[in-house]
Amino acid sequence: MRKFLILLTFWGLAFWGLALKGAPVFAEATKLDSLEAVGVWAKAHNLDYRKAAWEAQKAFDAIPGLLKLDKSTLNLSSQYSGSASTPAAGAAASTTTPTFSASLNLPIVDQLGLSFKTDQDLNGQAGITVTPLAQSTTKDQARLAWEKAALAAENTGLSVQNSAIKAFLSKQNAQRNLKTQESTVNLKEIAYQDQKERYAQGEATLDDVRDALLEWSTARSGLGKARQTALKAEADLALALNSESGSITFPAMDGEGLGRELEKLKAANPFESLTAALAYEVQSAQKNVSSAKLTFDSTRIFDPDLVLGANLSYSAKTGTAYSATATLSFGYESWKAGAKAEYRTDLELAQSSAAKTLADATMTLDRAVAALADAAENTSIQKLQASRNTELLSETEFLATTGDASQLEVEEAKLSVQASEDGLFSALVEEYGAWLDLLRYRKK
Repeated sequence: MRKFLILLTFWGLAFWGLALKGAPVFAEATKLDSLEAVGVWAKAHNLDYRKAAWEAQKAFDAIPGLLKLDKSTLNLSSQYSGSASTPAAGAAASTTTPTFSASLNLPIVDQLGLSFKTDQDLNGQAGITVTPLAQSTTKDQARLAWEKAALAAENTGLSVQNSAIKAFLSKQNAQRNLKTQESTVNLKEIAYQDQKERYAQGEATLDDVRDALLEWSTARSGLGKARQTALKAEADLALALNSESGSITFPAMDGEGLGRELEKLKAANPFESLTAALAYEVQSAQKNVSSAKLTFDSTRIFDPDLVLGANLSYSAKTGTAYSATATLSFGYESWKAGAKAEYRTDLELAQSSAAKTLADATMTLDRAVAALADAAENTSIQKLQASRNTELLSETEFLATTGDASQLEVEEAKLSVQASEDGLFSALVEEYGAWLDLLRYRKK
């Protein structure tokens, strides 16, 4: 938790330092050289995360200290009074009476307090007050509130990071698909022109020409959709990074590079480290249980007030004196049976809610693991498809050298290889995203 707060302070000072100097945050292009860097940038510049982190910091600052010396009070009082009288001799006379007093109260802990008093004559008094039955859950509740706020900030940060990485990969995927679709349109146009020439020479039918035209038209329609998808992906990435378009340069990412990143992610997060109990909502629900239990355990059915006191005083006239007192007081409000029953219900409800949250998180984790398995299987299938298309391209190129395949067929085979590589990249993106979804179940 403290490491998290230190990192937050670093990023906050860096960001606000730029702002105070008047330098635009995105004035120059920023180079992000890895997927991790993309996530870190997004987290550092995300308003929701900064708000959540600030709330966590305020909650931490609100935790009371071990001693209650911050509640100490010092009272100073001074009074000056005078009077005038006329003696029998007729001469005027006056008297003045200056007074001064000071008192200091030092509450040490909930059950112990000290007090000191003195005046202008150096008369003094020191006292100690003990309240053995007093108890307070303020500090423990404040710490639980901080832990919940820190969990919320950590969860927000992880969500922001994962969303930014997914947005980046989606943009890369959309750009690859757009490039392939452009190649498809060009190739389908060439095929259409070829069919028209063959029809003119009597080597193709009118249906062949129509089919080629339909394929070309379909490819052009797909190109428009691919452009829109690429534009949306770019806008989503800019939103995820809180940046202007073109203000950040990104790492080049092909299928091999993404495959390496995926293996690194797998190695850093083995399956045995994943558990539903580590999900944010489960930990937050457990904090609610702890808070309810703390309130329930600290509430007595009968809660009287017992005050023990001792005073030591000194006076120039009377010397030293001491006294001791013991006061036990209670009333109707000292009976807390009703409140105890209410707190018991609150605790039981919190426990039931935590159990349901854990069950839901377990099912969600199971679905996420199943989705990952499906994504991994799809990746394997796409790898086989890409390998097969590469072999077919080699065969087609060989046939072209013997005159058994046309150059158009070679280009179509190349396009099939490109499309299968795009399919593999899309599968890797899906698998990487499935792994990111599992990070919320790992030990932080």
